[in-house]
Amino acid sequence: MLEEKPVSNKEYFMRALAFARPHWLLFVLAFGSLVVSTGCSMLLPAIQGRILDSIIAADRDSFEFNVKCMAVLSVVVGLFGGLRGLFFSLATRRVAVSVRNLLFSRIVSQDIAFFDGSTVGDLTSRLNGDVQAMVCLLYTSDAADEEDSVDLVGGSIVKKQKNSRNRVQT
Repeated sequence: MLEEKPVSNKEYFMRALAFARPHWLLFVLAFGSLVVSTGCSMLLPAIQGRILDSIIAADRDSFEFNVKCMAVLSVVVGLFGGLRGLFFSLATRRVAVSVRNLLFSRIVSQDIAFFDGSTVGDLTSRLNGDVQAMVCLLYTSDAADEEDSVDLVGGSIVKKQKNSRNRVQT
């Protein structure tokens, strides 16, 4: 019997990315949707501030314009957030199907003695569990890490813009 050597998290993630490569277009669409959704959600607080400023200044035209902008941004955030979930879900499901097919073809090509020592339930349970663990890692890592990265970059840009405006005003 072959002894399994431990796999590092990085190595495990790189293997998962190799399985994701054939579905790159879905991942690109998912990341694009993520960037648009997160970017627009970062603009919402600024629009809310402008709405409050227009209320204080009693500027009805500015208020109406900013409310319309907020409504459009909210729709864009919701739409692209939904598309992000759809594309990530489709991509990870396709990766799961690819991995299941590969594992099934490898299991079927085993010697008959392999099947004598294993039950079908154990094999299918192990196959499904391993595939789910890999795909869950890929989906969770991609979605959460990328959203945090976009928030970080976007927040840095907004902060630099505010700092440059403050320097000009002083």
